[in-house]
Amino acid sequence: MRTFLVLPIFCCLVLLGCASTVSSIKEDVDIPLSANSGYLLVGVDLNYAVNNIQIGGPKDVLFTRDDLDQFNNYFLVEMPAGKYSFEKIRLLNGYYYTLKSGYWDFEVKPSEISYVGHLKIMSRNGWFSRYNITLENKSTDALEYMQDNYNNILSARRLRHRGPGDDKFLEYVDVELAKEAEQ
Repeated sequence: MRTFLVLPIFCCLVLLGCASTVSSIKEDVDIPLSANSGYLLVGVDLNYAVNNIQIGGPKDVLFTRDDLDQFNNYFLVEMPAGKYSFEKIRLLNGYYYTLKSGYWDFEVKPSEISYVGHLKIMSRNGWFSRYNITLENKSTDALEYMQDNYNNILSARRLRHRGPGDDKFLEYVDVELAKEAEQ
């Protein structure tokens, strides 16, 4: 009898500790965000099939292969504000990489679009090979992507780089656009 009670409780606890699966926003409609939340924008460049990408932070999330494209893809999702980190990348062949904190850390700020970089996962030669995994800042590409695909959201929110490193390019663009609007 005791076994029958322990098993369901254990299963519930395991499920509570799991990451939530999220999908990228599909429509260019700026909705009122939940209190203390913002948008997370991540670029993903792949030349190999990835099963999922796990992010840890105030809300643990999982980007699945249903949302991943083998060529060039972006995720735009609403997230609670806070500090996050890319934690694990699971490949389609069953292998996975656990990423050490530090280089993979980023932040989501309230009421803005937090671009954290392009997660680049490249196989050197196919199925059983080594992989180069990097997080690259491509702010210009991210800005063009937002202008082409989510211009309504972009015009209602600031786009800022919140990944590793210090990049003021997106702030510079805002200043130049404001100057242009004044003329």
